[in-house]
Amino acid sequence: MSRTPDQIAADRARYEEHQKKGLEFAPRALPEPSPLPPMPIDASRILHTETIPGGWYWWTSLKKGEALRVAQPHGFATVALVAWSAKEPSERLNLPDTVKVQWNTRVQKGRVPAPVVITRYQAEVAADDLCRTATAEAIRGFENNAFAGV
Repeated sequence: MSRTPDQIAADRARYEEHQKKGLEFAPRALPEPSPLPPMPIDASRILHTETIPGGWYWWTSLKKGEALRVAQPHGFATVALVAWSAKEPSERLNLPDTVKVQWNTRVQKGRVPAPVVITRYQAEVAADDLCRTATAEAIRGFENNAFAGV
């Protein structure tokens, strides 16, 4: 299927108008860094606690307004996250698009992973106690066990 120059120009104009509207609502600066250590969560608000062994998986369903805290008090690995919309499984978190759309590899407080649909976001980083202060040198130190007391 071939598109005409007029169709391409119309698509470009729609994109630019959408971008202009989006920038009206975009924050002008990131929020303050998350506190260290992470703020405690009131025990009455915790719905579930789970310890997952390395290499295992776990799944859950979050409702709007609920949050997931991932803590890694021991070890050197990270968490692989995959997220889908329960109502529409074709909508999913797309981390490669986070880099492409936002030109950002640091998913940190105040950032949202790329939208599943250009106008809807699935998740937001509410707090972060690594990337908030992570420099390339600090991350290399973490990878080399400098922060683990090893």
